[in-house]
Amino acid sequence: MTPVELPYVPILLNETFITALWDTGAEKSFISEEVYRNYFSYRPRQKTKDRVVTAQGAPCSHLGRVELQIRIREFQKPWEFHILDNMQYQCILGIDFMKASRLTLDFDQKSLIIPDHPIKQMPKEEKLVDIDLTESKLDDEQQRQLKALFNNFKGFFSDQPGLTHVVYHEIDTGDKGPVVSRPYKYDRVKQGIIDYHIDKMLRDGTICPINSPYASPVVLTRKKNDLPPDSPEAYRFAIDYRKLNGIIKYPRYPLPVIDDLLTNIPHTNVMSTLDLRSGYFQLAISPRDIEKTAFITRNGTFAFLHMPFGLSGAAPNFQRAIDIILQPVIGRFVLVYMDDVIITSPSFKDHLDHLTQFNLFTDASGVGIGAVLQQNQKPIAFASQTLNKAERNYTVTERECLAVIWALNKFKTYFGPLPVKVITDHAALTKLTNGKNLSSRMIRWALNLSEFNIEWEHRPCVQNVVVDLLSRNPVDSVEGSQISCAALRALAINSREQFIKEQREDPELGHIYRYLENPDDGSVNATVCESWSQDFKLINGLLFYAKYFSNLGELRVYIPGSLRKDIMKEFHDLPLAGHLGKRKTYLKLRDTCYFPFMRKYIF
Repeated sequence: MTPVELPYVPILLNETFITALWDTGAEKSFISEEVYRNYFSYRPRQKTKDRVVTAQGAPCSHLGRVELQIRIREFQKPWEFHILDNMQYQCILGIDFMKASRLTLDFDQKSLIIPDHPIKQMPKEEKLVDIDLTESKLDDEQQRQLKALFNNFKGFFSDQPGLTHVVYHEIDTGDKGPVVSRPYKYDRVKQGIIDYHIDKMLRDGTICPINSPYASPVVLTRKKNDLPPDSPEAYRFAIDYRKLNGIIKYPRYPLPVIDDLLTNIPHTNVMSTLDLRSGYFQLAISPRDIEKTAFITRNGTFAFLHMPFGLSGAAPNFQRAIDIILQPVIGRFVLVYMDDVIITSPSFKDHLDHLTQFNLFTDASGVGIGAVLQQNQKPIAFASQTLNKAERNYTVTERECLAVIWALNKFKTYFGPLPVKVITDHAALTKLTNGKNLSSRMIRWALNLSEFNIEWEHRPCVQNVVVDLLSRNPVDSVEGSQISCAALRALAINSREQFIKEQREDPELGHIYRYLENPDDGSVNATVCESWSQDFKLINGLLFYAKYFSNLGELRVYIPGSLRKDIMKEFHDLPLAGHLGKRKTYLKLRDTCYFPFMRKYIF
């Protein structure tokens, strides 16, 4: 009998990603004790006398219930989950949730039906914002192009702060005990202002009620605006975390030096700046440390789910998150200082290129999947991977969909929530999000795709040659070619062809390259090259050192002599490299690429 694939749904519980089983046989909704302990232990657990039994009548270890905020796409609502010990699944959504949410799973059509308006929503007010470019030095045509670019990205400008999980803010207090302070006294007007801010943050999901051994007081500071003193927007809501900060171990991370940024600005004629709105508020607090952010008011105790103002270590953690998110472009055409992002370009055309959409080409064959990430028809990164035994049994459409899912997750640090055009030679994928008669695996993947802002495009195979080649190369270690593309990206080389050209013309090992490319090449010493070439492989036009693999089991790309100073700069001098010592720099470099006498070159 063929095993039945169970319907899973990706959900957000208190802004934490969880995979839930859609179970029409469960009367209530459940989470496992492990999930509660790891992510939601800061939420009070309520006792209950309810008994939980399996379908066979066996009793379950029921540990209580907890209220969490659940979000599935546009649907968002507080929901009660029962906590079970030794539960096989992270989360189970039962009949109670299905009735209240009006979300239904059509088993005949194998599709999830999500109503357009599952819950009442506040009316969204839209207003035109005039972008004044008259003071700039752009001509009329350039101003028109820049405004068109703003219109393409207008969906990403919001009054509401987002939330990233690329870095969790951890509060390390070591073995120090909890700190407690009494709430400050305020008059009736200011107390009303505190209540206003708390209600707003509860609605936005920034804070939550909590029972915590920690307690810090609220402080209101006057903003420099002309609003009357009884206006809630005339004050900044903050927490006096001085006692807590006194026991926190400050995280170490290098912050940019403004003088260094100015010195390292590349040649530029056009510059743009982005100022992140409520940047700190967009970092998530580590679930196990949420209770430490607790603050006390007359109406109870609350804790932050987002990074609050005034907490020690906020600056280095925020800088670390920004560096991770923008890592592919920092040092090339982007400079970052905290929440200020500077984009520099030598010309207006290049500037538009730096700001425009990414194109992701994907393809699958019977043995592997491949992807190419492009921007303005220039390759940024290449990737490929062989399929395992189970994946080779997938249908053609499932393999093509797997290639898209894999490529999006691999390259999402480049585009994040920005629009990305997925170009495939499989026409059925372009109708995936509204298709019918999908397998349960395809339904699950379609839901995973909802987190990306995708524009689909179908192109015939003859127009998708490069990625088609990547997917059909049966070399298990072809992952190593991604390292070369990282070097391409880091060294700001214009194309893969230029890197290949440098390898072919390299005075040290160029003859090995040319021999592997054409053993009958009369310009090389065939006897010498035949012996040396056993240690190298030519894959997709790139020369790899094949004698010893990296720690990840990958081949190491050969760095020609003309690029070694640049690769050293990438691995040591740039801010993200960490300015490691000689030994650590050598180990890091050795596990990524190869060139002769590397140790001597570094030491």
